[in-house]
Amino acid sequence: MRDWSVMTGMTLLMILFAFSWRGRPRRINRLEGGILLALFIAYTGYMVSVVVLSR
Repeated sequence: MRDWSVMTGMTLLMILFAFSWRGRPRRINRLEGGILLALFIAYTGYMVSVVVLSR
């Protein structure tokens, strides 16, 4: 259940980045891509730490 909320939030953030309201082409720039990648890496690291610490 915890994955649904995080992945839903990241998906909404990606949609917000992709369909920009700033009048530029519908693309995710490097900064926005970096933010999404950093969030994904942080969440994956969190999930690994939960598994390792639960042993």
